[in-house]
Amino acid sequence: MRTLLLIALILISFLHTRAQSPHEVLLVVNALNADALAVAEHYQKLRHIPAAQVLRIDYPEKKDPITQSIFCASWKDFQKGILAPIQDRMTSAPPARPPVAIVLSPGFPTMIHNPRGIGVSVTAALQTGGWLPTGKQIKTGSFPSPWFAGPDRSGKHRRPSASIPFPSSTNAVAPVMMLGVLHEDMNRECMIQQLTESAKADFSFPREPILFITNNTVRSTCRAWQFQPAAERLRLLGMDARILGGSSPLPEKAWGMMSGIMNVPPAWGTRVRPGGYYDHLTSFAATFHFQSQTKVTFWLENGASASSGTVQEPFAIWTKFAHARLYEHLRMGCTMLEAITLSTASPMQSLPIGDPLACPWGSPLPFSLLQNNGPVTVHPTRTHVRYTVYQEGEFLSEQPPPWSLSPPKEGQDTLIQVYARSTERVTKRGYQELKLPGTSKTQIP
Repeated sequence: MRTLLLIALILISFLHTRAQSPHEVLLVVNALNADALAVAEHYQKLRHIPAAQVLRIDYPEKKDPITQSIFCASWKDFQKGILAPIQDRMTSAPPARPPVAIVLSPGFPTMIHNPRGIGVSVTAALQTGGWLPTGKQIKTGSFPSPWFAGPDRSGKHRRPSASIPFPSSTNAVAPVMMLGVLHEDMNRECMIQQLTESAKADFSFPREPILFITNNTVRSTCRAWQFQPAAERLRLLGMDARILGGSSPLPEKAWGMMSGIMNVPPAWGTRVRPGGYYDHLTSFAATFHFQSQTKVTFWLENGASASSGTVQEPFAIWTKFAHARLYEHLRMGCTMLEAITLSTASPMQSLPIGDPLACPWGSPLPFSLLQNNGPVTVHPTRTHVRYTVYQEGEFLSEQPPPWSLSPPKEGQDTLIQVYARSTERVTKRGYQELKLPGTSKTQIP
């Protein structure tokens, strides 16, 4: 079993890359949590995720008997209540293609107890399809992610930025990210506002500096070796990247920030801007059943698009945290989920949260839909662009345009959604929709 999974993971990393687009994610929603449902429904509309790509799960909130926290769950509860419905959805009623990524609503536990005796994040447990590496691999951060683009500490094993590819089958693993965690000030309204502002920052090409903040604690030194080469590459790309000591004054705004600190000064929150990634490497940033240390939700409360942290003591092992090259991936046009996935070498205890489709440095793929009592087509036409069509939220076609429509029924509108993505290594993506009078079925010639 382990050998087969590793082979599958390796194969995925060599597949032809395509865009991570709204129709290529599976949005998994806890339908029993009113706040989670409201956030997910807002995100679906905000990002134009078709109805066919939304899975509602009835997951009851309950306290874990070990930690007495709703943020933790047993392996049995995870398998029965979260993993099994997702796997059923993938195998019994698959979409046109398996999703490129899974997006979890809030309202699910964040840490899963498992038979290996060490906690893993819910995102990682789903990412591997419920298969677990050894306890030693989890604890030491030595279980490799197939998507990690390097480099490692030797400076080797660097791969170029790339969009996440389609899995090879409905049973394959996929990257996973959580929209947020309902914790303290991170309530429904705050999360909806944060996701809305994050979407507005797409394609904004931010020019604020990226800050790598250092100090003499192991939280900083375990990752500090990444900062200088990452900053140099960002400067070559025209970015303002700065390495600052912990006592250095900060600029008024920063597009991103990486640090290693237990408790983040509240003033740092005023530096945050939508579209950015921020983290503070520490033991319990995503361990919500412990009250100590600043949580990753601090950054999202202040407007960040994303952050990540560990759900259990990570022992300051750099492979469990986002690599400083994350900002290079964003600068090359990757989405936030792609950048975090490409930057995390061993994510079994890492919990990424925020807007997975945030794309501050991506290039949009503009096109228009044309229809005049006949076939629907696009303008301009491009040879290296793939189109996917949904009608009333259901998959319809991946054939090239034009798409012929049958006569609509009187008094009933139908929604046609068209998703476009280029075939470059880091892909451009576009979206247009068209409302037609009547309910129609598209006939592909």
